[in-house]
Amino acid sequence: MVNRFRLPQLIPSIIVYLIGICALYVTSLYNWPLFHGLVEAFTIAIETGIFMFTWNARRLNDNNYFPFIGIAFLFTAVIDILHFFSYSGIGMFPNYDINLSTQLWIAGRCLKAISFLIAPFMIPRRMFSYLVVAVYAFIVSILLLSIFYWRTFPNYYIKGVGLTASKSYSEYTISLIKLISIIVLFTYRKDFDPDVWQLLALGILISVFSELSFSGFANAYADFDLYGHLLRITSCYIFYKAVIEIAMVRPYDVLFRKQKQNEYTLWEYTRELSARNEDLDAFAHTVAHDLKNPIATLMIIAKVISDPELDRSSLFGFVHGMVEVIQKMNNIIDELLLLAEVRKVDKKLAILDMQEIVENALNRLRALIQGTKAQIICPPTWPQALGYAAWIEEVWENYISNALKYGGDPPCIELGADEEKDGFVRFWIRDNGQGINADQKERLFKPFIQLQQVHLTGNGLGLSIVRRIVEKLGGQVGVESSPGAGSLFYFALPTAPDTCVIVEPSKSTTPSVHSINYS
Repeated sequence: MVNRFRLPQLIPSIIVYLIGICALYVTSLYNWPLFHGLVEAFTIAIETGIFMFTWNARRLNDNNYFPFIGIAFLFTAVIDILHFFSYSGIGMFPNYDINLSTQLWIAGRCLKAISFLIAPFMIPRRMFSYLVVAVYAFIVSILLLSIFYWRTFPNYYIKGVGLTASKSYSEYTISLIKLISIIVLFTYRKDFDPDVWQLLALGILISVFSELSFSGFANAYADFDLYGHLLRITSCYIFYKAVIEIAMVRPYDVLFRKQKQNEYTLWEYTRELSARNEDLDAFAHTVAHDLKNPIATLMIIAKVISDPELDRSSLFGFVHGMVEVIQKMNNIIDELLLLAEVRKVDKKLAILDMQEIVENALNRLRALIQGTKAQIICPPTWPQALGYAAWIEEVWENYISNALKYGGDPPCIELGADEEKDGFVRFWIRDNGQGINADQKERLFKPFIQLQQVHLTGNGLGLSIVRRIVEKLGGQVGVESSPGAGSLFYFALPTAPDTCVIVEPSKSTTPSVHSINYS
C-alpha cells in the first residue's frame, strides 16, 4: 500500500521552509543583492540536483517525464547562472547594462515553461537522452548567441526609460504556457504517484504567480518584486519535494509505478481473455450441439415432405413442425447474441419499473403459463432498483420459464423482493419443484448446465446469461434450495437513490395472488 504524505509528516518540512523564507525576507531588508544571490543559488542548486538525480535514475525509470524535465532544468540552470553573474555590481559582463540580466531571465523562464508543456508528451514515447541533451544544447546556444553575439533577442530594458511593455507581455505568455502545461499534466496523472503529480502541478502554479509578480516592475532593481522571488523559491522547493525527496523516500512507488500498472493491466487482460474464452466455448458448444439437433430434424422433415405421395394433412403437420424447430433455432441465436451484447455493451443504469418489467416477461411466457396451468403470486409493490430494463426482463423470463418447466405439477410460483442493508435490492422467485442438491447449485450459473429434473430441457445458456447480465449491472445472482423443498432463485441490484415504491400499494398489505389465465 502506498504511504501518502500526511500533515504530521509535513510539519518538519513546513517549519524548515518557513524559517528559510523568514531568513530570506530579513536579508532582503538589509542587502538586496545578497537576497537575490541567495535565491538564485538555491534555485540553481535545486535545478542541478534534480538533473543529477533523474539522469542517474533514468534507466530504472520508465516514466520519461522525469529525465526530460531534469535535462531541461540543467540548461535553465546554465541560463540562471549567467543571469546571476549579469547582476549589477558583480562585474562579470562590464560591457552590458541591465537589459542583459532581463533578457537572460526571460530566456530561462521561456525555456522552462515550454519544457513543462512538452514533458508529459514524452511519457508514452521512447526517449533518447543524449539526443534530448543535444537539442537543448543547440537551443540554449541559439538563445545565448542571439543575446551576446547577434544581439537580435528582444530588449526588455531601455536605459533612461526602464523596463519595456514587451517584458510584461513575455511574462504573461510564459504564465499562459505554464497554465496549459498543468492541464496537460492532469491528463497524464495516472502515470504518476498521486503525491508527485499534485506537487508538480502546485509547483508550476506557484511559478505562474511568480511570473505575474515580476510582470509589473517599474524599475529593474530598486523595485524588484520581493514576492516574486519568494514565490520562485517556494516553487523550486516544491519541485525538490516532488522529484528528489519523494523519489528517495518512496523509490519503488515512483520508479516502478508503471510496472505496477502493467501488472494490473495484465490481470485485467487475463480476466477479459477468460471471459472471451467462456463466450467462445458457449458459442462453439451451442453451434456444435444445440443447433445441430434442430438442423438434423429439419433435414429429416425435408426428406419426408419431398415425397410426392405425402397427403396434404400430413404435409401441414410437418410444416408446423419445421416452424417450431426454426423458432427454437432462432431463440438459441438470440441468446448467443444477447450473451455477446452483455459483454461488449455498457448500458446506462436507470430506475426500473419492475412491475411493468415482470408483466412484460409474463406476457412473453403466456403460452407456457397456459400449458402448465401455473399459479403465480406477485407482490403488490416493488422497491426501486437501478438497472437496464430490457436486460432485466430477460432475467425474469429465464427465471420464470425455469420455474414453469421444472417446478411442481402444476407449478406454484411466488415472486418477491427484499431491501438489503448493504445497498442492494434482492429480487427472487420461489417454486414448488423437487429442489436442487448442493453439487448442482455450484454449477447452475455456468454455461450448458440444464435443470433436468423433468423431461423438459433447454440449451443451457439461460442461467449463464442471467449471471452475466446481473454482474454487468453491478449485482449478483444465487440460488437457495434443498432436495424436496423447492428452489428460490434470486438476483440483487443496486438500490436506487431515495428508495420508494413505483406502484401504489393496494389496500391489503398481503401479497396479491394471481392465477394467470390467458384466454
